[in-house]
Amino acid sequence: MHPLYNIVLRDLATDIEQMSEEGHDEAALRDELNRARGAGSLDALVALQEELWRRPSPPGYPYE
Repeated sequence: MHPLYNIVLRDLATDIEQMSEEGHDEAALRDELNRARGAGSLDALVALQEELWRRPSPPGYPYE
């Protein structure tokens, strides 16, 4: 396993927590994380993280 795997995994958990506070569906985000973890690669985790970073806040979220 790549030495950064657990670091990215921890960061993704933080990203998901913050996104759920913005109004994103936490269960759906955790499902996405579990699918990426199932791939067992750092590349899959990083791809998910980059995709989450590009995802806009839900409509009505008052902050940018």
